[in-house]
Amino acid sequence: AEMLGAWNENVEGDRQVANDPSGNCILENCYVLVYEGKMHSSHELAPIIGLVAEAKKPVFVLAEGVEGTALELLVINNNEKLSCVAVKAPGYSEDKRNWLKDIAAVTGTSVLGGTYGKKLETALLSDLGTAERVVVQKDQTQIISGPGNEERIKTRLAQLRTQMRETPSAEQSKLHNRLANLLGSTAVIKIGGTTRDALLDNRYKVETAMQSVRLSLEQGDVVGGGLTYYQAAKALERDLALKSLTKAEKIGIKAVQRALQGPIQSLIYTGRETIEEFEKNSKGQPEMGFNLATKKYENLRTAGVLDAARVAASAVQIAFSHARTILETTSWDTIRPNLPFL
Repeated sequence: AEMLGAWNENVEGDRQVANDPSGNCILENCYVLVYEGKMHSSHELAPIIGLVAEAKKPVFVLAEGVEGTALELLVINNNEKLSCVAVKAPGYSEDKRNWLKDIAAVTGTSVLGGTYGKKLETALLSDLGTAERVVVQKDQTQIISGPGNEERIKTRLAQLRTQMRETPSAEQSKLHNRLANLLGSTAVIKIGGTTRDALLDNRYKVETAMQSVRLSLEQGDVVGGGLTYYQAAKALERDLALKSLTKAEKIGIKAVQRALQGPIQSLIYTGRETIEEFEKNSKGQPEMGFNLATKKYENLRTAGVLDAARVAASAVQIAFSHARTILETTSWDTIRPNLPFL
């Protein structure tokens, strides 16, 4: 199922009727009405709402605005026989029109109203789109397209990519946002465990993995397993060779090297390997390391052992912050591990 965006727009008139314990309004297998412009009159909206009510399906209305008697019509008829909710379209001016076209394309409909669209009072059910699920919160809306709209989504993505190639890089940010929303996917992850502690542990692992993926999407990833820190420590050898360094500066660089070698040390000793075996099997390849899960030496990137670059960098920054505090206060409380350094 494709998630067609999640944007921050309030429900029309703040008259959201929650039908879910979480306080959200959820529509399942609903019609989608996409309208360019503002809906004012109930006379324009009443015919299509009557057809939807006869079909006994919910309807999601997306427009630049719904007000006046048109809004009253939706509020009054929002009952057991007809579930409906109206939401403001995101963006402004041309961006708003592009959003409407994106959502109309992937929900299998066309934009009604506006300069070229069909008039609302003459619209039929065949002019409406469909969605598998719509989740409307107070400040966010998600539309999940049905399985029958994959081809429309692919076509729309191809159009956007072509448009991006013809657009200067400085003006591509809005196109990137539209593309990201169309590419977004949703999934339901069910987590279980034999005991409450096991459940909480599994949930923590999943949440940690999801957060790591989000950070990787922001700033990329690096090879995990302590290998990135190990390579950084080796890179400091060039600085140690500088003749302009003082004795104190060399001591500082060596201290940083020892700290950077700590993660890979712990993994190697946990796997009951030795430093000599690691250096022999890594063969000087920057991405070759010890996979603790498989107990094998392999290319860690190919094996999927990765860390978010932002997390790796933050760990080093935090370590430097602690080191600075120790140097300034000349005191600390810790237990020194009894492990030989590389």
